[in-house]
Amino acid sequence: MGQATTEMGHQIGTPLNSISGYIQLILQDGNLQPKDQGRLKIIESQLDRLDDSVKNLLSFTQQPKPQLKSLDVNEVLEELIHLSEPWFLARNVKLAAHLSPNLPPVLGDSTHLQTLFLNLITNALDAMPKGGVLTIKTRQGLPPPSSKEGRWLEIKMTDTGIGITEESKKRIFKPFFTTKKMGEGTGLGLAICEKIIKEHSGRINMESEVGKGSTFFISLPAFERNETDEQNIRSSLGGR
Repeated sequence: MGQATTEMGHQIGTPLNSISGYIQLILQDGNLQPKDQGRLKIIESQLDRLDDSVKNLLSFTQQPKPQLKSLDVNEVLEELIHLSEPWFLARNVKLAAHLSPNLPPVLGDSTHLQTLFLNLITNALDAMPKGGVLTIKTRQGLPPPSSKEGRWLEIKMTDTGIGITEESKKRIFKPFFTTKKMGEGTGLGLAICEKIIKEHSGRINMESEVGKGSTFFISLPAFERNETDEQNIRSSLGGR
């Protein structure tokens, strides 16, 4: 599937770039009527959305194998929160971060985990079009049901947004399913989140109530420096 998706992405992406380039050239024509300029800009914006959809599809099917190492989840979140501050200000969303100190490390890929958290933050912001509060908490938690024993970390993200219906909850992690308006989402964000969580031997669940908001619970096993974890590191780096 990955190879077929790559070829499809190339077949779609190349003409998209060509069309977009010619539209930009036409827009530079000083003889265009304002009405025609407006129509071309609409076409250009829709091409950009289509290009984003292709890129998201490629990232979903071709995401590189995680490079696992011991890392601090709080540090990953703190960096992402700092980078996301302009978004919170622009959306009139207040951030409440409660990151528990002295948490054990996890075995993870910082880039993949940033993608996971960024997708969840983006969804939360989209769910609060009139502003609100996003609360991010970390703590040491209990092992999820049917999971290995030992120490686990829990990351909880709660928004005060529009919430998700019971029917949508059943499909929320399915690829290409979205509750957003047509053209505003690819339906891959949460599917990518679930894929990343599985790569990290973790769990992701959610609770939501229409009109009150949603909470996503992420559970990740702590890095115990045992033979299994060391083997996982060697395997992710291509070793034996």
